[in-house]
Amino acid sequence: MTRAQMNWKIIRSLIPIIGLWIIVNSTKDLTETYKPTKPILKTTAQDLVWRFQVNEGDFLLGKTVEISGIVTSLDSIYAFLDQRVFFSMDSSKNKFIKYGEKINIIARCANFEKKNGILKIDHVTFL
Repeated sequence: MTRAQMNWKIIRSLIPIIGLWIIVNSTKDLTETYKPTKPILKTTAQDLVWRFQVNEGDFLLGKTVEISGIVTSLDSIYAFLDQRVFFSMDSSKNKFIKYGEKINIIARCANFEKKNGILKIDHVTFL
């Protein structure tokens, strides 16, 4: 067996391990337990997204905030506040909201997509 063949076998055996590592890390935030806390910030949806756009909101990731905004897009599962804050709704525990309605929520900042300028929040509670 040549050296090149041995190297290829080693690389071939590492590919599944690397793939599993990527899958585990990509679903890591889905398995984290969340304990509701008091909001550390009360703000509007536009201001919250602006903080992330100017790199001043990174400390808010994983933290609970109180957000007020207008529902600008609505689906059976998803909703947008002020076209920039995105969250999924669980109809079993959340109230029914309408397009154009001003709402106040408490939620955890989950992820900010710089490419699209959209903030994803989760663990939403309506006030």
